[in-house]
Amino acid sequence: MKYMEVIDNRNLFYILAVVIVQCNTNQVQENFMSFAILVAPAESALPFIRPALTALGVALMAARPLLGIGLVAVFVWLFKPLISGVGRASLLLFRKSDASAKQQQREMMRGVIALNRMARDVEADQPNLAAELRQLAGRG
Repeated sequence: MKYMEVIDNRNLFYILAVVIVQCNTNQVQENFMSFAILVAPAESALPFIRPALTALGVALMAARPLLGIGLVAVFVWLFKPLISGVGRASLLLFRKSDASAKQQQREMMRGVIALNRMARDVEADQPNLAAELRQLAGRG
């Protein structure tokens, strides 16, 4: 079980120092190489897998923009209700609504109706005032 321990930097230097002190020069090189293979097994297999890694790297470089576009598409699909809600809220905030224009038109029509009503009320007594009120109502 003690060989399964996690090797951090302090243990690594301690093991290397013990190996150097206990062995002669040839044994140190052999032990260091075997130790290096244990520490970084991918480094020992690098000459054999380098072409495959190069091809994989080229494929990943070519697929990287597609991956980015795919991620953006997934986020848009996932957050579509939120995005549409924010868009509608911004339209309500910045666009003048038709309701206000219709409301202004209704207020103007109420004013025209009120002027015509006043003109009918005063027509018998003051015909000139009634004509002026009708003229004002006609301007809108």
